[in-house]
Amino acid sequence: MFADVWFSYTACGNGSMLVSTCDMIDFDSDIVVYQGNCDNKIQVACNGDSDNCSGYTSETYVTVTEGETYLIRVGGWSSGSWGGSGEEGTGQLVIDGPGEPCSTPPCPGDIDQDGSVGVSDLLTVVAMWGESGGVGDVDGNGTVGVGDILAIVEVWGDCP
Repeated sequence: MFADVWFSYTACGNGSMLVSTCDMIDFDSDIVVYQGNCDNKIQVACNGDSDNCSGYTSETYVTVTEGETYLIRVGGWSSGSWGGSGEEGTGQLVIDGPGEPCSTPPCPGDIDQDGSVGVSDLLTVVAMWGESGGVGDVDGNGTVGVGDILAIVEVWGDCP
């Protein structure tokens, strides 16, 4: 997988979750869904080139459990070395899970999901410094940096 981006999703209920780029992107995509966190993840679903989608776009369904965290990796199929432009592009990703919207909003900045924003969350941002997106991109601007540290400090302490 090339030019990939990662998303984190916490299930609001038990049931089926759809993860899809189907007919909504302009490149050949792959989707992989993992249960767990960055240090301990298990692949639970994947798809490249769904039969129901055009343009080599992808979609997959996975059974999720309320309160469990899922990491979603989306990227291009190839590095482009074969002469095509299938490795990256633009578009939208749909994540549609059971129980939406969650009755309790997530705690912004609680990267390790331990119920408070603290040192381990700050250290995760520092470790991901300069990366594009991911769990360290707390302010959602696309790059892990100063804004993310400020966002962590702003909500420091126990989650509501």
